[in-house]
Amino acid sequence: MTRVSKAREVRRQEMIKTAYALFQQNGYEQTTVHDIVQTQGVAQGLFYYYFKSKEDVLFAVLEQMGEQLLQHIAEIIATQEIPPIKRMRKAFSIITNFLMHGYDALRLPAISAQLRALFEQQTRQLLMPYLTQLITDGQRSGDVHVVCPENTARFILAGSIGVCLDAAMPAAEEIITLLRSFVERVLALPEGALMPVEKE
Repeated sequence: MTRVSKAREVRRQEMIKTAYALFQQNGYEQTTVHDIVQTQGVAQGLFYYYFKSKEDVLFAVLEQMGEQLLQHIAEIIATQEIPPIKRMRKAFSIITNFLMHGYDALRLPAISAQLRALFEQQTRQLLMPYLTQLITDGQRSGDVHVVCPENTARFILAGSIGVCLDAAMPAAEEIITLLRSFVERVLALPEGALMPVEKE
């Protein structure tokens, strides 16, 4: 039987996809490197050609989730015919979903403080310009009332990420409710303004 040789990036992407599926199915702590390579049907040494550790592939999974998040938010911001408050509501839903799923794994005791800090820093850097733009658009339309959109975005991200990383925090739905209330107050929005609306 001829052995199939795949391009480096194709193989790496396949491993990331497999790891993501296994993390979702079994949980991060219960998934081993052996599980990943066995599902892929490759030797374990090949995994270490692409990743230093299981934690390294987790970071790659989270990076891909972040890239998808930014694509969605960029599309929302670009749709100028949609009112700013509606764009903000959609973006808030996407961001909180990303934070909850991304940080679910990062709150585990097995995850190093270094990975948490790196992911937190990258998340802030990626989301800052988009959140600032959403707040600025809301301010122009009269829906949002803040002194400085950029500093407000920085404050919201710091608070939201801090809450999501706190291992003592309650269940996901309670955290999302807390974040929604927090952001509404910071932006001087009416209560419930960021609640998802069916068929929106």
